[in-house]
Amino acid sequence: MLSFFLLSVNINAISIFNNEHIIEDVPYVSQSKNDLYCNYACCAMLLQYYGINVSLQEVLHNTGIGYSLSASPRISPTLSDDFPYPVGFPHHFRCWCGQETSLGEEDAKFLAKLYGLSCEYIYPKIVLDEEKCWNEYWGRVKSYVLNDIPVSTNVDFTLLPYYINLFNLSGRAYHFSHNIVIVGFDEIKGLVYYHDPLCKAYTNEEDGKYAELSIDTFRKAVYSVHWCIWNGWEEGYTTLIFKKSGEPMPKEKAFELAHKRNIERIKGNSSAYDKQSCRANFKFFGINALKVLKKDFNLKNFLIRLPLLILLKKFYMPLIMQPYDFLIMEKENVSIYLKNADLNPVCWHDAILLDKEVECWKEIKGLLKRLNETIDINPLKTVALCIPILQNIRENIDEIIEIEEKIIGYKHSYIL
Repeated sequence: MLSFFLLSVNINAISIFNNEHIIEDVPYVSQSKNDLYCNYACCAMLLQYYGINVSLQEVLHNTGIGYSLSASPRISPTLSDDFPYPVGFPHHFRCWCGQETSLGEEDAKFLAKLYGLSCEYIYPKIVLDEEKCWNEYWGRVKSYVLNDIPVSTNVDFTLLPYYINLFNLSGRAYHFSHNIVIVGFDEIKGLVYYHDPLCKAYTNEEDGKYAELSIDTFRKAVYSVHWCIWNGWEEGYTTLIFKKSGEPMPKEKAFELAHKRNIERIKGNSSAYDKQSCRANFKFFGINALKVLKKDFNLKNFLIRLPLLILLKKFYMPLIMQPYDFLIMEKENVSIYLKNADLNPVCWHDAILLDKEVECWKEIKGLLKRLNETIDINPLKTVALCIPILQNIRENIDEIIEIEEKIIGYKHSYIL
């Protein structure tokens, strides 16, 4: 009788323990208001948790940020796409930089390899049964957390109370994807605990560390992001974790492997890009993407799209300009990293050339603003005024191509 009583107490204790757990001392890494680095900041948190000395800027470089460009997204859905199909709108007069396509499974595994870790990147390809997807996802998250493994995941940040209050949102889903790191849960209190890399940018670091959210709201935020139409792949119910499997590579070797891959990205080698986030959704990469962008600004292509531009003047071009800000930001950030890292003679070489690229992209952004101001309801007047602007944009793209050819052509002294 006593043994049965003790067994019952033990089972109840285990049951209670499995209903709550918080991982202690998970590092916090922040992003800025203006970037899309949430995924990379979350990766940096996971890496630092395992004692790896890594900055957000290093993660950016080692995953190809500053060296990546994609163009010509597919316009038709595949059998694995849920409705609505992610359109990645708008398509014309722009390319997709690294942070816009974000980290996919292959990128995450490459990052893990550099730091002596294994990687588990799990996501459902099709969501037909929300209840089933949630139960599998939540069971997976709890299992990781109970084993002291923090989890990077995607949520719709417009459903998080912090942003609802900050931006006076209605509380309805807007389907905007954002990455957070789950660091604990308590099913008795109905709470999830997480690190949010964006909070520090608006208030302070403490608001983003071990933040609390009801499990019910969290579930809605995880489901909502699955219907994010701005990306070319589904992000709902995704989990990314790392596990210790060896020792990190020396910084110099990790840099060389990552940089070699980055050069292949600039060359336009599609195999250097992540399949999930890039190869499955775009046709052209690197320098080839630049050539596609230049073609977009030919007078013939501009004239074909002019009626749409006149109709959507206040809407279309302003949307186009933001991605150029992302491109400028990426190259500036990676240039700063390269100058500070100084792990190889190529660091300063690339940094100087990336700075020159930045000036070209800034010029193109200014020209786009002028182009938008020039577009008028009178097509003949618009064409006459736009011809020199289009020519100037193409000349800047040619200069960027020349710069990237110099980056490719450098005689690298790798010690692999």
